[in-house]
Amino acid sequence: MADFYGTPGDDTLVGTAETNRIFGEAGNDNLSGADGDDQIFGGLDNDRIQGDAGRDELFGDAGDDTLSGGTEADELFGGVGNDSLNGGDGDDLLYGEVGDDSLLGGAGNDKLYGGSDQGIMGAGGNDFLSGGTGDDELYGVDGNDTLNGDDGNDFLSGGSGDDVITGGAGIDTAFGGEGNDSISGGDGDDELQGENGNDVLAGSAGIDKLYGGDGNDELSGDAGADKLYGEKGNDTLSAGTGNDELYGGDGQDVLNGNEDDDLLYGDSDNDSMFGQLGNDRLLGGEGDDRLSGDEGNDFLNGNSGNDTLEGGSGNDELFGSAGDDQILGGAGQDMLFGEDGNDELSGGDDGDKLFGSQGNDTLNGGNGDDELFGEFGSDLLNGDAGNDKLFAGSEDDRLLGGEGNDELFGEGGNDQLDGGAGDDQLFAADGNDLLNAGAGNDRLFGELGDDTLSGDTGNDTIYAGEGNDWLNGNSDSDTLYGEGSNDVLLGDMGDDLLFGGFGDDSLTGGQGADRLSGDAGSDILNGGRGRDSYLFNTDAKFDRAAAGVDQIQGFTHRQDKIVLDTTTFAALSKVSRRQFIQKGFEVVNTDRQAARSRAAIVYNSRSDRLFYNANRGAAGFGTGGHFARLTDANSLKKADHGLLTASDFTLIS
Repeated sequence: MADFYGTPGDDTLVGTAETNRIFGEAGNDNLSGADGDDQIFGGLDNDRIQGDAGRDELFGDAGDDTLSGGTEADELFGGVGNDSLNGGDGDDLLYGEVGDDSLLGGAGNDKLYGGSDQGIMGAGGNDFLSGGTGDDELYGVDGNDTLNGDDGNDFLSGGSGDDVITGGAGIDTAFGGEGNDSISGGDGDDELQGENGNDVLAGSAGIDKLYGGDGNDELSGDAGADKLYGEKGNDTLSAGTGNDELYGGDGQDVLNGNEDDDLLYGDSDNDSMFGQLGNDRLLGGEGDDRLSGDEGNDFLNGNSGNDTLEGGSGNDELFGSAGDDQILGGAGQDMLFGEDGNDELSGGDDGDKLFGSQGNDTLNGGNGDDELFGEFGSDLLNGDAGNDKLFAGSEDDRLLGGEGNDELFGEGGNDQLDGGAGDDQLFAADGNDLLNAGAGNDRLFGELGDDTLSGDTGNDTIYAGEGNDWLNGNSDSDTLYGEGSNDVLLGDMGDDLLFGGFGDDSLTGGQGADRLSGDAGSDILNGGRGRDSYLFNTDAKFDRAAAGVDQIQGFTHRQDKIVLDTTTFAALSKVSRRQFIQKGFEVVNTDRQAARSRAAIVYNSRSDRLFYNANRGAAGFGTGGHFARLTDANSLKKADHGLLTASDFTLIS
């Protein structure tokens, strides 16, 4: 081994082919090891050190030095000062140490340390590290460093300071460390970790994994199926192209899915997520989140918190989950689920399905032919435009059909149903329900409970169902069916048809030429104004128990008619109109005379009773009997001297 020593001046020293030790001492020296495994020490001032061939150790010492490793595996130490280190060929170790250094690994699998890995003087400065070709390790340590992995599968660590790290080609692993770092993976499948500070991470090409760490970070995946983890802090994650996965972590994060089919998970705190293009999955996690599917057929779940969900265009599925949520379907055929909490759901355009689930919810169908399900809680359902179906659920709900030909189902609870415009069908189901048909020719069904049914404008058909119901036809010509129990029917305006059904009912025609049929039970019939008809028909032979005794109020001679069906009044089945006028009807003064009359229909002018005499002259009424009484008949007696004539009757079969 040969030793070479410089002078205090500017020296040029070249080693031999053997192993040398070269000491530049003071001055700006030019030192070259030549062949052999050399140790070269620059000393003071600004030196140029060349290792050449062999496995060399180069020490810049003090000053701004330039170190070049040569062809084999070398170790370069910059020392104090702003140094430039180039490992050259081979698997090299480069240490920038103190000062603002530039490190270039060159060919081979190199390790680059911008500061001192031994902690010499405690800090390293603002360094530039470039790995070159090969699988390199770059360590920035202290200072605001620039690390470039170049080709190969590199490991890069920024250390302290605000670092700029670029992985380059290959499968790289990069750590920002302390400070606000900018990290780019380059080509290849990279793993980037911002760690502490407010970092900017970009995956570039390849399938990348990005971890923001602490701080408010910006992560972008670019091409490939990337995974982005915001972790702590208020982060912004952007997926780029590819089917990406974005996890916001702690903090109030913004997640952008961009193109293709992405998964966005907000995790804790109040997050904002935008699926943008593609068929995306957005999961809100904890906090009050905003989820927007944008284009594509998306799946959105707000999870905990009071969330806002917007499906955007496409056929979307939206779940509010826990909390009081606002859910908007947007364009497309969407499915909206409020789930827990008091939620507001709006279907938007096209035909949507809305499910309120738990809580007191508000459902708006929007345009299109929608289906709305209130389910549990006291809900408000509004079909809006289109031909909609509304299902109230188990509690006390309110249903508004809106425009279009709608179907409204009350189900459990005491519900309010309003058909709105269009030809609607309203079904009350359980509970004591309030049904209002709205404009159009509507059909209302009371079903179970004591219901109130109103026809409004249009020619409506109303069925009372079970329970003691109140029916009002309102405007135009309506048809009302009392069905079971004791019902109140009011035709109101128009030429109405009223059928009492079973029970003791009250029928009032109102204005117009109305037709009233008490059917079974003892009913009150009042035609009101107009030319009214009072129909007696049980669709079977006369039965006193079934027919009951009806009261006819306000009957007007020569205007109103009493209509008898010959199926019920079988004794009239072969009686012509002329025969009925001559012999089929008789006015008497006592009930005894009525029982002995040979006429089939007998009117007691003193008691205002009407009898059906099935025996036609034999003792008693046979299978007939008292079936009606004219109340408020004073006007009839004053005008007609107590005479109800055969012309006031009409026979039908």
